[in-house]
Amino acid sequence: ITGQYIYNMYHNCQDTHFYLSCDKINDMIGIPGSGKDMFPVLGCQDRVLRVLSGSELLYEAEVPGAPDTLALFDVMSGFGHNNLIYGTKDGIIGLCTVNKDN
Repeated sequence: ITGQYIYNMYHNCQDTHFYLSCDKINDMIGIPGSGKDMFPVLGCQDRVLRVLSGSELLYEAEVPGAPDTLALFDVMSGFGHNNLIYGTKDGIIGLCTVNKDN
């Protein structure tokens, strides 16, 4: 669940993870990991995709516009990575590979 600046993850009605973003969160998507792991990606107003692991920031990826929409692309590729397609507020569409090891 995300608010304008806060990401929370709940498991069995318990708040398990929390992250306070430094800028407004426009969209969020969960990237499947190994087993039951999930890695949230936050598309933020400051033109940055933020990849989280639990409550920790794994890495940031700068994009050419404020990401407004995030979606998984080619989920069944089987190459051990996830392709994330994003759309920005100024009409740009981009594709990036998201991997928890990047």
